[in-house]
Amino acid sequence: MRKLCAFLAAALTCAALAGCGSQTDLTVDVNAMAKDMAEKVTYQDEIALIDGDMAGMVYDIPEGVENVVIYMGSGATAEEASVFEAKDEDSAKKMEEAAKEHIQKQRDAFEDYIPEEVKKLDGAIVEQKGRYVAVCVTDDTENAQKVIDEYLK
Repeated sequence: MRKLCAFLAAALTCAALAGCGSQTDLTVDVNAMAKDMAEKVTYQDEIALIDGDMAGMVYDIPEGVENVVIYMGSGATAEEASVFEAKDEDSAKKMEEAAKEHIQKQRDAFEDYIPEEVKKLDGAIVEQKGRYVAVCVTDDTENAQKVIDEYLK
């Protein structure tokens, strides 16, 4: 009986440790994820891929972020689908904070410019897992969350 209890305790410990390591083992194709977010989610505006130089003008990207893919609308809406890949989880957490700050700045700007967009920004998805951060601003948050979950869960 003691051997069985010891075995079960060891098995539970191994299972718990295996679950903890999954975030660091996560590998995501950020280009595919952002493209799926852009194509499988409904937007009022037509969102398009912006180039890397423009990304630094849109976001305050912290050191340690290695890959950035951003689809944005024309500016008539706050809609976007963005994915960031960092060198490590700490850098990704900094990117998550930068994304939240970006959403707040957008909210402040659109509040006076196009107040109808504030609802989207209030419901924006900003999700970090492992080395990755996903951001989606849309009315279609249910589909956006499904796409994000496909990659980050």
